[in-house]
Amino acid sequence: MIAYDTDLSVATSPGIMEPNLISTKSSYPTLIRWILPVVGATLAIVVLFWLYQDLDLERFLSAIAHADLIWIIVLGGTILLEQLTKGVELKHCDK
Repeated sequence: MIAYDTDLSVATSPGIMEPNLISTKSSYPTLIRWILPVVGATLAIVVLFWLYQDLDLERFLSAIAHADLIWIIVLGGTILLEQLTKGVELKHCDK
């Protein structure tokens, strides 16, 4: 989205004022919008693979496949509740 400053002091014909739009767009849009997020995501993926390089993926997936469904639902609900309480906490800290 491009933000514009408007300058209504320029008249094109007597009695009619038209805005003079001046772009305030960043001079590095490609860097900020595409390159930095791609570099950040790549770095995060590399770090995750490095941290979990010793993880036995077959054993991990087997444990998830044989897990009790109730506990998987409880885990998901707990994660959602944590995010909700964190959001409420941050909202109240700003006041």
